[in-house]
Amino acid sequence: MHPGDPLDGYTVLRLIGSGGYGEVWLCRSDAVGDLRALKFIAASGPELLEKEFGAIGNYRRAAARLRSPHLMPVEHVGRTVDGLYYVMPLADGTGGSDPIDPDWQPRTLATLIVERASHDAWFTSGEIADLMSPVLGALQTLADAGLVHRDVKPDNILFFAGQPCLADISLLDADSATLTRRGTPGYVTPSWYIGGHPDMYGAAATLYTLLTGNPPDRMGRGAYTAPPQGLGSLTPHELAGHKRLHGVIRRATDERVTERYPNFLAMAEALVAEPRKQVRGNRLLWLGVLWLMVTSTVALVALCSKHHQPANEPAEHKQAREIAGDILSDGNLAYNSLSAFVGNEFNENVSSAENDFYWTSLARMQPYSCYPENLDFPAAIRILDEIIEVIPNLGKQPGVVLPRLLLLQCSGETAQVEREVENPALLVPLVKGDEPYYRSQILCRLHRPDKAEELLDKVIAMPNLATRKLTKALQYRAGTHVRQNKFTEAAMDATKALELVEGQPIEKAELRRGLADIEKEFPRYAEYLREHPMKK
Repeated sequence: MHPGDPLDGYTVLRLIGSGGYGEVWLCRSDAVGDLRALKFIAASGPELLEKEFGAIGNYRRAAARLRSPHLMPVEHVGRTVDGLYYVMPLADGTGGSDPIDPDWQPRTLATLIVERASHDAWFTSGEIADLMSPVLGALQTLADAGLVHRDVKPDNILFFAGQPCLADISLLDADSATLTRRGTPGYVTPSWYIGGHPDMYGAAATLYTLLTGNPPDRMGRGAYTAPPQGLGSLTPHELAGHKRLHGVIRRATDERVTERYPNFLAMAEALVAEPRKQVRGNRLLWLGVLWLMVTSTVALVALCSKHHQPANEPAEHKQAREIAGDILSDGNLAYNSLSAFVGNEFNENVSSAENDFYWTSLARMQPYSCYPENLDFPAAIRILDEIIEVIPNLGKQPGVVLPRLLLLQCSGETAQVEREVENPALLVPLVKGDEPYYRSQILCRLHRPDKAEELLDKVIAMPNLATRKLTKALQYRAGTHVRQNKFTEAAMDATKALELVEGQPIEKAELRRGLADIEKEFPRYAEYLREHPMKK
């Protein structure tokens, strides 16, 4: 097939996609001039051609009978001596402004994942549920018709008017125990996945790629559970959602068919279900005083949020709530910093077994440092010490030592913290990922903004530092200046950072939000800026 070829009322324009089971061409209707997508499947043999033709027929009948808005419509089917083809609506595009533009390509879940990897934040658990739920609904529609898609993957999920839609039905067939294992490596059902519905494995593998940005061959590996930005980029709420979605993947890919979801609708429901909370007593005895100052209900709410408090809240209640909230924030900061460290410095210097041990131990630590109902900082420290005992080199890494000091401070071990925070090794300017920015935050929480400033000075002075990292370092250094009442220096850093992102609206908006948070936290600095306005 070549550009300009006529085909049954359509003119072929250009190739816009290809794979192991055919080519997708941009075409124009000769009758009305509309642009469409045309998939052509070459005939490698009469038997295969008949099988593909039957698959398309089965799909059209199922889609017409069951009417799912998230199954790609097939508008026209034809065949020639060279193969068969079907015409479908043109998906949303990315890359170019017009489908004729060579840079334009159909928007798929795969292209969306690639785009998001370059952002500061990954998909939220809510966004992931919104993207996957319609796909699972479409798979349920096929299952209800006794059909198997057999090639569920991000490349085969297209967007039409912004809505995800399951496409590419070249491998679709009747559900059968004797189905051949054709499909895409990583997403195709493995030989041990016996029983249940074959497409559930592909759906779980697609969910894993959407959740982590990783190919499915890393599924089940503890070192590959984080999104590209690292676990440290996730809020406590998103960490819980992230963990829950990994649980959905584990259940959908369980070797025991009785442990899997009974159908795709049940799997879709699990994507949006709230995680169950275990109610445990707080083991930190020294926090008991805080809990006596407020009712248990107010204290728990205070731990989870600093917002929506009554205007007439007693001063002692407000103080207790803010102290408790800071303690929880510090625990999250320590855990997130350790997650950022393992995603950057760590993997190059340890064995696979040590890597898995780190992640497993970090998962054990998370409840004790991040969740109000489980807070137990001494227990978190013990787990971290176990990690250092197994991997002694970590005891010298600033990305591990500083989070440990923050946990010690949360436990009231201030004397030890004051001694160890003077270690000059903590200020080594590593710049992989966001690890130095976490360290600067921790130093500020350890009441040493001067050391945080010194660390960021070293980062900013590094040659050939990427613009994004330089902007972020300037933003964080502005915060350290403010904590030392050096408002002029803070404003200069903020101004320089804003100049670096001029012409980049997304980055500029994100930076402005970060600078606004500093002003909100430090009203005196906000007052200074009102008197000495900087460039916005």
